[in-house]
Amino acid sequence: MAGKASKLLHRVPRTACRTPTNQQLNHMNNEIKIFRSAEETASALADELAGQINRSKQDRPFTIALSGGSTPKLLFQALAARHRHSVDWRNV
Repeated sequence: MAGKASKLLHRVPRTACRTPTNQQLNHMNNEIKIFRSAEETASALADELAGQINRSKQDRPFTIALSGGSTPKLLFQALAARHRHSVDWRNV
């Protein structure tokens, strides 16, 4: 298994793992948002994530890492319910 994982790591392009530039960081929304429930939080995050995916360059994959298990479950449900057809998932 370790050999297989190391082979996969070598296939990740270096550009996919770069640190954001100051210009990119300046365009980020640095607001603190407070939601009434976990469901509202997941819905807002799903909307933001879908927007980021739709604004990304279509000629390369959009990559995001989320925890496993039940932690992101509400986010996955919100993405499926709200953005099943509004996002081109083939490039994510």
